[in-house]
Amino acid sequence: HAAGYEPPNTYRIPAKVAQAVQRIRGVLQAAKAAGIRRVVYTSSLSTIGTPPPGAHRLADERDAYIPWTAHGSAYYECKYAMESEVMRAAARGLGAVVVNPTLVLGPGDVHLSVSGILVAAAKGYLRFWLPGEINVVDVRDVAWAQVRAAEAGRQGDRYVLGGHNVSVRDLIERICETAGAPPPLVGMPRGLLSVLAWLLHAIPPLDRANNHLRAADHWQAIQTTKARDELGLNPRPLESTLQDALAWLEKQGKLKLRRSLV
Repeated sequence: HAAGYEPPNTYRIPAKVAQAVQRIRGVLQAAKAAGIRRVVYTSSLSTIGTPPPGAHRLADERDAYIPWTAHGSAYYECKYAMESEVMRAAARGLGAVVVNPTLVLGPGDVHLSVSGILVAAAKGYLRFWLPGEINVVDVRDVAWAQVRAAEAGRQGDRYVLGGHNVSVRDLIERICETAGAPPPLVGMPRGLLSVLAWLLHAIPPLDRANNHLRAADHWQAIQTTKARDELGLNPRPLESTLQDALAWLEKQGKLKLRRSLV
């Protein structure tokens, strides 16, 4: 199940959570009624919390997101609620496995759901970077690991499907370098993120981005040892992901690269 509800903005969060729960319950009930032996639910990196103090390790499947700590992100609350429903169904006997992709990039993003950052950077629109560190994974590696989760994942477990930990600045600069675009000039102080979030919230068509900006404190490096060991996940180089994604976007007419990727 890779079509989970995604809230379009940060308004009326309780109603959006209720809608998300209703939808995933429908999927789980249908799976049970049909006698499905294995459900692979595609969740999100947003349900991975931070390690406890003194853990001295990167975040992984052991760390749970604490509800309502993402400063009003409907996305985080909905994804947590849906994953919790799946975990409860697994505890009641449904053969459900959860996978948690990190930031997914690569060819084939027909709706520009995530690839908008690639287009903006390649066109030279990103003149600043945001603070923080994230994990980036190729969509093709995620698809492969989803199949492996169906074959070898353990019921009631979750697996972080990640690739490479990079700073947001490094990611944007790599995209710009690959596309031949000018790199960002300055970093945005973390304190200004709340101001930007307020401005976006005041403009409903732009509020969708708030779901992630409000949760910038939760951006973090992720450990992917479990998926590597149990599913055999072997992420391809980040450079390959960026090149293939940009080449696909150019082929689709979404942008015109300033340099050849050949």
